[in-house]
Amino acid sequence: MLSSRGSRRVSLTSRDASPVTIHSSGRQRTLLSTTFDNKIVLSIKINANLILSNLYKMNKFYIIPGYGETTRRKEYQLLKKIAQRKGYSVIPKNPNWKQPITEQIFPVESDAILFGFSMGAILAYAIALEYPCKKIILASMTPSDFFSSPLLKQALGSKMVKDLKKIDFKKKKSKTKLIRLYGEKEVKDFPIGISFKVDYLIPNSHHELTKEYLKEVGKQL
Repeated sequence: MLSSRGSRRVSLTSRDASPVTIHSSGRQRTLLSTTFDNKIVLSIKINANLILSNLYKMNKFYIIPGYGETTRRKEYQLLKKIAQRKGYSVIPKNPNWKQPITEQIFPVESDAILFGFSMGAILAYAIALEYPCKKIILASMTPSDFFSSPLLKQALGSKMVKDLKKIDFKKKKSKTKLIRLYGEKEVKDFPIGISFKVDYLIPNSHHELTKEYLKEVGKQL
């Protein structure tokens, strides 16, 4: 329906939409208000709520990178895609490597999976001690016996190493499942006398997230 009164005001109406009012003054026209059909708005709200509900139900997968790295690196982005294909909601966590590890512990859900590489694995371990979760995947975690090494102190600084020694690696981690991965070649480079436990050795891999390494991590999800 079209109704007019001179050239000052025009009102358009239809069966499926609320009125759209336009004020006209000379050559300028200003759209004052537009309201969509209530049924359309309600449908949009319902669909949005369903999407949010499904996201909430998805298990969380946290990715914590190695020392000096961020999850923007190619390796972590590939891991993110692997986890997403398996139906996980991926949450990247980039530590502030200038701050002590024990001051960066954050809460996680009881059904979450934590992944950490190298120093990031130490943070994942520390988190699981305070917040038990479904599983932690420790990829090439720096062995605690290595904390007294002058090389580590030189690389990280005495303050960081002192903080690492606060973490109790002998404490029982409740019901959290622990998966320890190391590269086959990297363990051969460990100094004599270093003690560590390993569940899976990644063939032809050093201290790096190779395709073979990421494939094994995917199997653990």
